[in-house]
Amino acid sequence: MPKKRYDDEALRRKDLELRRLAMSYREIAKELGCSVYKAHQLISQAKKTSTMSSSIQRLAKDIRRLKSMVADQSIKIRDIELK
Repeated sequence: MPKKRYDDEALRRKDLELRRLAMSYREIAKELGCSVYKAHQLISQAKKTSTMSSSIQRLAKDIRRLKSMVADQSIKIRDIELK
C-alpha cells in the first residue's frame, strides 16, 4: 500500500485551530482524515517553529542591545583618547 501524502501546511493550520478548540489528537485526526501520529506530529512541528521564532527574536533584541553598548563604549574610548 503506498504511503499517504499530505499537504502539511494546510493540515497544520486546521490542526492548530482544532487543538485551540481543545479537541483531542484522536478527534483532530478523525476530522482531518489522518492518523493520530500525523496530527501530533504537525502540532509538535508548529510548537518547535514557534519556540525557534521566539528565540530568534530574543537573540535579535540582545544583539541590538550589545551593539548599543559597544557604540557607547567606543564613544567613551574616543573621548579618553582625545584628552
